[in-house]
Amino acid sequence: MTAIITDHLATGHNLPTKWLGARVVGWMWSICEGFDWWVCTITREGEYRYASSDGTLIDVPCNDQTEYARKVVRYLNQHCCHGGAWLAGWIGKRQFVLIWKDGDGDIKINNVCDVPWEQIREWDMEDWAEQAEQALSVYHEMHRKMGWSQSEQIKLAQGEKPRQRH
Repeated sequence: MTAIITDHLATGHNLPTKWLGARVVGWMWSICEGFDWWVCTITREGEYRYASSDGTLIDVPCNDQTEYARKVVRYLNQHCCHGGAWLAGWIGKRQFVLIWKDGDGDIKINNVCDVPWEQIREWDMEDWAEQAEQALSVYHEMHRKMGWSQSEQIKLAQGEKPRQRH
């Protein structure tokens, strides 16, 4: 039991790995506009997981951009996961992408940053935490204004199907 608590505190989120990876590939294909992409996240046990457009990626090549994305993921999941989990990566080599999955494993926030790597590399983790908190604030305000009840929400990452409307 202590190991589980320690692992959770090390990564900050408690999403099962299955929910963490659910629907990520389809989502990325829908936003990448034909460019190659890869994303990473960190499991609640502290292991990095990856997905990419080529589908064969076991590990990413070690370079400044991949290390930076992993650093962002670790920091955001430790400090601002708010019951969900963050993923980060690159579309091509020019667009940094930040994704937040809620506690059910569903993608709720997608932020594509078109700022050149030369500028992004100068941002520290507090800059990303501020971006994450602002995005979460906007999401929660929209959710509140829409007045969605828990029963109206669909847990796609868990395999729940959309309900038929009559």
